[in-house]
Amino acid sequence: MREQGFTDLEFASLRSVVSGWIRAAGPCGYFHVGDLQHWLHGLRARGPISEAVRIWDDGAGPLAIALCGLFGEAFQVLTAPHLRGTPTEDAFLLAAEARTRRLHRSGGDAETVPNIDVYACDRVRRACLERLGFERYRVWGYLAERDLQALPECGPPAGYRLILATAEQGEDLARVRREAFGEAWPPGQYRRHVLEGPGADQAREVAAVDAMGEIAALATVHLDRVTGVGLFEPVATRPAFQRRGLARAVLAYGLQIMAEHGLSTACVGYDATNAAAGALYAGLGFAVAHETLGYRRGDEQRV
Repeated sequence: MREQGFTDLEFASLRSVVSGWIRAAGPCGYFHVGDLQHWLHGLRARGPISEAVRIWDDGAGPLAIALCGLFGEAFQVLTAPHLRGTPTEDAFLLAAEARTRRLHRSGGDAETVPNIDVYACDRVRRACLERLGFERYRVWGYLAERDLQALPECGPPAGYRLILATAEQGEDLARVRREAFGEAWPPGQYRRHVLEGPGADQAREVAAVDAMGEIAALATVHLDRVTGVGLFEPVATRPAFQRRGLARAVLAYGLQIMAEHGLSTACVGYDATNAAAGALYAGLGFAVAHETLGYRRGDEQRV
C-alpha cells in the first residue's frame, strides 16, 4: 500500500471510484461526490492541494481518500467498502487527523482540535472514531432529500430571469459567494477552478439574474449519474437580494435540470441552526434523510 498526494488529473477517476463505493455500500458511509468536488475547491484556496488531499492505493486502485484541513480544522476520510471498520481505516483516520493539525499549525493558526462529520446512520464510522477516542460533540446539520417526480413549478419573481451561468460570468458568481459566505476568490480563480476545472462537466451553475444582468442568487447542481442522485452545494443569495424568492426559484430550476439528466433523487445539506433554510427546502418537498454529527477528541485526549 502506498500514500500519495492528489493531483487534478486524478479527479475524474476518483469521482468514479467514490460513486461506485456509494452504489456498492449505500450512502450512509459516504458524502455525495459533489461534496468531494466542493471540498476540493475550498482546499485549493488554502495551499498546495497535494498536501491536503492524500490517497492510499494498493496498485489496483484507491483504498481511501483523506481531505485534511477542510475549513481550516476539519477533515474527512472516504474509505473503500471492504476496509470500513477495520484497523486499516483507523490508521487512515489518525493520519488525516494528524495532517490536519500540522496544516493548521503551519498556516500560523492557533492550536486546534481537528473534527470530522459523520452521518448518524453510519454506525461503522462512529464505532471507529469512538474506539480511537473521539466523542460526539454536536449536531452539525441535516441532509434533506426528495424524489424528482411531480416537481414544483416556481418561476422567478418579476424582474428576474433564471439562467445557466457560463465561465464568462465567473467573477459575478464569485461575487455572490463572497457576499453570501465571505469566501475569497482572487480574480480568475473561480472560473479556473470551479467553472473550468476538474469535474466541471458534472456540475451546473443555476443563477437568478436581475434586469441589469447582475447575478443575485445561485445554486450549484452536482450530477451523479452512477447513483442517480443530484446535490445542491452551495445555495447562495446576495444579502441585498434576500427574501425575494430567488433561492426557491433557482432550486426549482435545478430540480428540473436533475430530472432532465435522468436522476431520481435530489439532496441538499444545511446547518442545524438554519431554520430558514430548513423551511425553504421543506417547502420544495425535501424531507430530512440524514443527521450529520460532529466528532472530535475529548479534552483529556487531545494531542
